[in-house]
Amino acid sequence: MYSINDLKKEVYKLGEIAKFLGVTTATLRRWDKMGKVHFSKTDFGTRSLTKDELIKLLKANNLWSVAIEKLQKKDVIYCRVSSIEQKRRGELDRQIRFLIDSCDNLVNPIILSEVGSGLNDNRKKIQKLLRMILNNEVSRVFITYEDRLTRFGFEYLKTMCEMHGTEIIVVKNNVDVDVKNSIEQELIDDIKSLMTTFSRKISKTRNKQNKKTDFEIDDIMK
Repeated sequence: MYSINDLKKEVYKLGEIAKFLGVTTATLRRWDKMGKVHFSKTDFGTRSLTKDELIKLLKANNLWSVAIEKLQKKDVIYCRVSSIEQKRRGELDRQIRFLIDSCDNLVNPIILSEVGSGLNDNRKKIQKLLRMILNNEVSRVFITYEDRLTRFGFEYLKTMCEMHGTEIIVVKNNVDVDVKNSIEQELIDDIKSLMTTFSRKISKTRNKQNKKTDFEIDDIMK
C-alpha cells in the first residue's frame, strides 16, 4: 500500500509506474491500448503519468491507503494579526489559544502564526502553508475568520485546497468583543492602505501621461 510520502516526483515514467503496480511495462502498454490507463506521450512515444494521475491509478488498483494518508497529513492552525501592536496586546496568542481550545480532535497539529496585512500575499507563513497544501501535506486548516488567510481571493484558495484534499475550517470567535473591534480596525486600516496604493498608481500613471504629452508637444514644436 502506498501513500503520499512514497511519491517524491511530479512525473513518473513507464518503468517506475510498473514497479508501483507490480506489473510489467508490456502490461501497461496493453492497458494503454485498452483505454484502462491514459498516459501522456511525447513525440517519440515515451509514456508517463503525473503524480496526481498515478495516485488515481493506484487507488483504482486498491494500492492507495487513505488511512495512512490521513495519519501522515497535518492539521494546521493558522493565525495572523496585522500589526506589531496587536501582537504586543496578546491578540495573536489569544487567537492561537482560542483555536487550540476549540478543536479537540487535531491530528499532527502544527501552528503557523505571523504579523502582516491580509492584503500582503507574500507573507512568509502563508507561503509556507500554500506549499504544504500543494505538496498534499495538509488535512485541515483552522482559522478564526476567512480574512486571516487573505483579505481578497478566499474562494480561489478554497478551490485550490479542495483539489488537494484540504479542508478549511472557520471557527469564529463571536463572544470576544475585543476580537470583533480588532477585526473591524484591521479592515479600516486595509481600506486606507488600498486607497493609498491606488492613489500612488493613479498619480504615476498621470505623470507618465503628462510626460508623454509634453514629448508630443515638443516634437510638434520642432
